[in-house]
Amino acid sequence: MDEFYEEWDAIPVDIHESRRNSYPLLQSHLWQTASQMMRRCAHANIPCMYCGSTALRLLGVETPGDLSGPGNVWDTAPPHATKQPKDALHVVVRTAGERHELPDVRMRVWKGLAVDSMQQFATGVQCLRPAAAWASVAMDATML
Repeated sequence: MDEFYEEWDAIPVDIHESRRNSYPLLQSHLWQTASQMMRRCAHANIPCMYCGSTALRLLGVETPGDLSGPGNVWDTAPPHATKQPKDALHVVVRTAGERHELPDVRMRVWKGLAVDSMQQFATGVQCLRPAAAWASVAMDATML
């Protein structure tokens, strides 16, 4: 039992923050994932709005891909889905004319995309706000 407490004691968490956050390792993992995705998107320099799992990772949110696995309710590869690299960046455009082929990028068209569904980070990277990002994920996810 002491080993368990020693592991948790080694995590640098502000005492006031730990009262609000009962999952410090999860939060740390999500921050790290968001930071890695931000660097990747900034480096890719794609002048489009990030959506789907890419947007969720930028926002520091778990994605259905993070939750998928044996016995889980998320099926992230519906039968109609095209084969894409697992780590492809997901972007959204408003018209089919804006859509073009880029390596390791999955583009989709969302004609009804509202301006208030978008946000821009200080790095210049743009992504969908949380509700819109989840809506864009729902286009690919099906329940078993």
